[in-house]
Amino acid sequence: MEQQPDNRDPLNGAEDLDLVGFVLGALEPEEHSRIAEKISGSPELQEAVDRLYVSLPKTPESWQSVRPPSGLARRACEKVVDFDRTRELFAQSDLASQPASKARTYAGSGWSWRDIVVLAGTCLAVALILLPSILNSRYQARIAMCQNNLRQVSTALQHYSQSHAGFLPSAELGSRLGVAGAYGPILRDAELIQDRLLLCPSSPLSQSNFSIPTTLEITRSDGVKLSHLQRKMGGTYAYTMGYYDQEGWHAPRSSQRPYVMVMADTNDSSNSQYSRRHGSRGQNILFEDGHTAFLQDCSAHLLGDDDSIYVNRFGLVAAGVDPLDTVLGPSFARPVTFPTKTE
Repeated sequence: MEQQPDNRDPLNGAEDLDLVGFVLGALEPEEHSRIAEKISGSPELQEAVDRLYVSLPKTPESWQSVRPPSGLARRACEKVVDFDRTRELFAQSDLASQPASKARTYAGSGWSWRDIVVLAGTCLAVALILLPSILNSRYQARIAMCQNNLRQVSTALQHYSQSHAGFLPSAELGSRLGVAGAYGPILRDAELIQDRLLLCPSSPLSQSNFSIPTTLEITRSDGVKLSHLQRKMGGTYAYTMGYYDQEGWHAPRSSQRPYVMVMADTNDSSNSQYSRRHGSRGQNILFEDGHTAFLQDCSAHLLGDDDSIYVNRFGLVAAGVDPLDTVLGPSFARPVTFPTKTE
């Protein structure tokens, strides 16, 4: 009997998910977590979210990360109404025409109505002054947490390279581990890393039950499941893909160079040349010597190069074309996208 093709819509049921609200960070925590769980288990939903990240307007990090207290708008409106009533009562009373020293006090506390009005205005002014600082502090805190993740991953990478002749964990060309994110399962199998270290705190995936798959789990998978694992196993960070020249592909090595990049906040799709982490204001980058930096653009200026760190000098999401052409690819990116010689 001839098998009928599967014509089911891979996004069937997605109409029940507020993906736009998810991308904009406008959902309640419970709903956000529910959708994050579904996205983490569906390559099709991940593709849909990637497309939304590219198409939707950029939003400052502070707008995405700060959730106002419950009922804040209602309480603020009530305070405004109460203030207007207090001002009207004060204007109609004889207190308005009395000297401040003779004005009746409120509830025997020693505070006059004028004192209360002045205090309320002062508190409002202080709140307006401090609020931007509070929002910026949260933004800076997430950058610092992301950098701390990268430094801990750097420690794991150095431990690995010391026992592998200076080589860093990398893709295994021609296999199911032949993508940039292979470093994650390799470090996990070596018990050098924890799952949460591969998630930037500014990423929606940081709120999901993320786990790094093992190399055995990947080698035993195929089809849609394999594609899903390849997309997630590197977390939310882009990783160095080595370089390719006349001699073939060269896996990345660590020489403790302070100008060579190893990892960074990932770009959001295969054709995106910037990261939307941290409010699209920049990306954290890890260098070979273990230090991190937050750069506001994605050009490799430290190497005298204006190319994006996410593509090589030919504009491809693939291995670099020389030792100094550093390319940081998302988890699913293949270092070599053309046929290689077989021995």
